[in-house]
Amino acid sequence: MYKKLIAIGVILILLAFGGFALLPLLLDKETIKNQVISSFNAVTGLNLEIQGDARLEAFPVPHVVINSLYVRNAPDASSPFLLKVKLIDVRPALSSLFSRKLIISVLAIDGVVVEIERLKSGQMNWLDSNVRGQSGSTSFEATKGDVLNASSITIVNALVRYTNALTGVVSEYKDVGLSLVNGSGQSKSSLNLTMQYEDIPFRISGHLGNLSQAMANEAVPSSLNIISGKSSLTYEGDIGFKDHNLTMNGKTSLETDDVVPWISLFWFGKSVKPGVSDTHYKSLPLQAKSSVSTDNGKIVLPDLSLDGAIIKGTLQAAIILPARMEIRAAIDALDLETFFASKLFEPAEPGAESIKTEDPNNSFMPTAKSPLNALSLSADIKLADTVYNLQHIKDAHLNFDMTGEDMTIPEASATLPGETRAVFTGIGRKGYQGFTLEGQLDVAGNNFSELLIIFKSKGFALPAEDFKRFRIRTNAVISTKEVRFSEMAARIENMGVLGGIIATFAERTKLQAALRISGVNLDHFISLWGFEEWRASLSDNTPDTKKEGLLPQWLKLLGFNLQLNTSLDQFILNGKVRDKTDFKLEATAAKLAFNDIKTFYNGSTLSGNVGIDVSGVLPRIEANITANTLDTDVFFANDTASEPVNAQSVDKNVERWSRKSFDFSWLDLLNASYRLKCGHYKRGTLMADGLDIKGSIDNRTLNVDNLTADVLGGKISTKLALVGGKIPALTVTADITSIDAQQLAVLLPVFQGMTGKYNINLRLNSSGIDMFSWVSNLEGTMGLGGRNVTVHGFNMPGIVREVAYVRTVADILDVVKRAFPGGDTLFSSVTGEWLITNGMLKASNVKLNNGESDGVLAGQLDLINWKLQSKITFVLKTLDRLNPPSMAIGFAGDFDAPEKLLDTSSLEQYVTHKTSERMLNQYGTH
Repeated sequence: MYKKLIAIGVILILLAFGGFALLPLLLDKETIKNQVISSFNAVTGLNLEIQGDARLEAFPVPHVVINSLYVRNAPDASSPFLLKVKLIDVRPALSSLFSRKLIISVLAIDGVVVEIERLKSGQMNWLDSNVRGQSGSTSFEATKGDVLNASSITIVNALVRYTNALTGVVSEYKDVGLSLVNGSGQSKSSLNLTMQYEDIPFRISGHLGNLSQAMANEAVPSSLNIISGKSSLTYEGDIGFKDHNLTMNGKTSLETDDVVPWISLFWFGKSVKPGVSDTHYKSLPLQAKSSVSTDNGKIVLPDLSLDGAIIKGTLQAAIILPARMEIRAAIDALDLETFFASKLFEPAEPGAESIKTEDPNNSFMPTAKSPLNALSLSADIKLADTVYNLQHIKDAHLNFDMTGEDMTIPEASATLPGETRAVFTGIGRKGYQGFTLEGQLDVAGNNFSELLIIFKSKGFALPAEDFKRFRIRTNAVISTKEVRFSEMAARIENMGVLGGIIATFAERTKLQAALRISGVNLDHFISLWGFEEWRASLSDNTPDTKKEGLLPQWLKLLGFNLQLNTSLDQFILNGKVRDKTDFKLEATAAKLAFNDIKTFYNGSTLSGNVGIDVSGVLPRIEANITANTLDTDVFFANDTASEPVNAQSVDKNVERWSRKSFDFSWLDLLNASYRLKCGHYKRGTLMADGLDIKGSIDNRTLNVDNLTADVLGGKISTKLALVGGKIPALTVTADITSIDAQQLAVLLPVFQGMTGKYNINLRLNSSGIDMFSWVSNLEGTMGLGGRNVTVHGFNMPGIVREVAYVRTVADILDVVKRAFPGGDTLFSSVTGEWLITNGMLKASNVKLNNGESDGVLAGQLDLINWKLQSKITFVLKTLDRLNPPSMAIGFAGDFDAPEKLLDTSSLEQYVTHKTSERMLNQYGTH
């Protein structure tokens, strides 16, 4: 019995292998090809062609192998094939052994390339008439179940490539793999699909009803789950196919721990891992739910609710296959503050990625790879509250329709801070060069300074009283290549702005503007330079202190080049109205330049260039200014503290010098080189012609390397060094030649009543914390030389003449007193030197010479208390060559109005001696 069973088993095995070996003889190749083609065409509506052979193989198991299948592409597509398949391996059911019809059990497909393309006409390539089936005689019913009834379908090594011929962008879905196990009877089929897009893995799994029933226009219950990372999209409901169109009726939900990669994927065409540091990157969770159905090829989400970290609201969305979307949204809250706080656009640490577009200067525009560029879109979006820079943007409304390459925007509007309403209307155009918006922008409100807070910069903290009501109207062109505002007209309270602005996006963004501004108060913008913050930082001596203000910080972070041609009319500076100023402002990273400056005021012109470079440790300023007339009283506000104090107004002489501490901290803030040339200079009562100043600021020292000018009727050449720090120090070297005494008297009243020319040589140095201490610590020398000096109101020749005829000593005082009110005295030369110590000018041998007499001045000038104590002794050499008499004139008291003291004792002795001698000669001795 045992041997019989073995024999029967061997016979059965031989029969089985024999039957399988005979299978190639039972089915011919043409039957196999026709059934494969008819099944594929019925399912897809496309024309499948087989380029290779179709063969039946018996070993190791019976199967059918078909090589090189393809579907031809549209004539104007970039690839000749819409579909290419390397091979299909079909394993027939055992029943195929006994019938001449191929009944599939297992279907395995290897090496698939699918080319999906939006043609230049805007049509999808699979809808082209050259691609669709021509005969239309093959229906799905005719071949029902041949392919889709297979118990197992697998696809490996597949690639799906999407090409947008309108933009030139190509996207690839790589490593596509499919595993489908059909259920028997009423049981559901299981689905597992994997792929990678932009290195992001996706897995679609779930259960479907009988796939053959779905393809036969029958709705089958299904459950699908799409998983990628920590995100999950589920669908529960019916799925079917009607006339090759997907039908759905069910519910869908999305839950993700972080929506940022998906924003990146849809907006930029790629998803990036923002970083590996939890402290750097903040994830943004989102939950979304909606019912979903289809209607004539349209996928409808009528009640899509969004609840996430940055958005809350509801949408009504419709996706009209293959590439149109309609959105109607009512968003309760959109939190852009939280979105940007996620630091999506910043690298976390070395090696971490950040989202960058193909143009880094255009980071917030959809890239050419964005799937949004493949859609035709209609949207009507209302935003109740949008948070940006801690400000609330209310009642925003965006309404647009994009069809093909054109977009119309009936309204894009929002309520902004400062009771501001902004409205944009226009059109958009989509093409190979990107997307361009053209239209009109109208922004009006009641508080411009409050509106600027949205930019989150304290540099824009302008006084509300001068920046309230405003309106800005302009034509606008916005594209991925440039933003242009033309024919701009703006009014902000009393300030008007006309002109245009162009921003060009290249390797480095370039901002150009031509503006005519009237009525602007520049005093409000001084804080933008940040000197106060900069100066305050100097008091902090910690090593980490950054001695920078807003301007240096702004320039160093400047991410674009700036060219600004500006004309200012009737502007305010330092509290005074100016006539007109034109200049060109150019800025690049760490550098700022004011070129071709021309300022017109009071019939005068000032021109020049000023450059600022903040690339070093300290900013460096280079200035070159030329003026035909420079009246600094026009440029500087009245400063009564700097005006000379009149002697009559001083109760205590010590008050003449201010005890207000010097503040030369600005010398610590910058380095500089400068040159100023002007035909006529005026500051208060001081005037100069041909002024030429050249110098520098370096190592907290202000250097005047050379100052020359025609001043007070003469010429001055000066060098100066002012050293800052806690105790500022000053060193001055000055040579003044041919200065006019009458003009000098305007500054120093002691010279009143004099004419002539003086040469003054100064060598001074001092240090101190205020003007009083500077004067108190003054050291140096002053050399004085004069020629043809005439003292009006002092008649030395008259004294000599009268004294020659005086008979009595009593007459001498009257003679001298009469000499002061009338007459003049000419001194051919005045020479001497003053020694300056601790604010005291001392002289012992200043000589005055004329024909009748020689004088010697000795004494001291107390600069601290403005007191004079001096005496001029005149030797009347014409009266007696051998023993000339003398007289002395003393000056004591306030330097501006000293008291005159006369000493005529020598003259009295001379007159007494002369009278006695005359009497002896007349009467003789007895």
